[in-house]
Amino acid sequence: MKRTYTAVSCFILIISSILIAQGSPVIPSFDQVTKIGLFSHKGWMLNIYPDGSASLIYGSSPMDIAKAPKQSFSFQEVYNLLVPHLSDTYKEGKTIAVTLHVAGQTSSISLYLEDKATIKKIMSDARDKSVPLDRARFKEILAKHPPVPDETPSTSQ
Repeated sequence: MKRTYTAVSCFILIISSILIAQGSPVIPSFDQVTKIGLFSHKGWMLNIYPDGSASLIYGSSPMDIAKAPKQSFSFQEVYNLLVPHLSDTYKEGKTIAVTLHVAGQTSSISLYLEDKATIKKIMSDARDKSVPLDRARFKEILAKHPPVPDETPSTSQ
């Protein structure tokens, strides 16, 4: 009888721990992260690497890319800026996806970011520090589909 009581107690403890953990997202420590990705619902993808380089991509065309050289970003500052605002709750049209790639794992940790000031800072820096593969095309994409929240598309073509 005592053995059954212990098994039930362990089961309840495990379930309680899972339910408590669901209240806050699991975020890997800085030293585990090998890449940070931001994916906006507007078609933009930004990857930032530990050496401070980055790639800013629109859509799925390999020509619609701009790259920021090494030391353009402080990987730790971006991580520190993101962490307090990450959530495991998706809000359609309000959040962007953030992936934290972890050393030794094939999948990444996917979370969400709603804080517009944080999104604006990171995406503005990426836009300003990146060199496009095709400058004219990228300028046109930026005008039509700005990666920064609260920037309205340009009407002139």
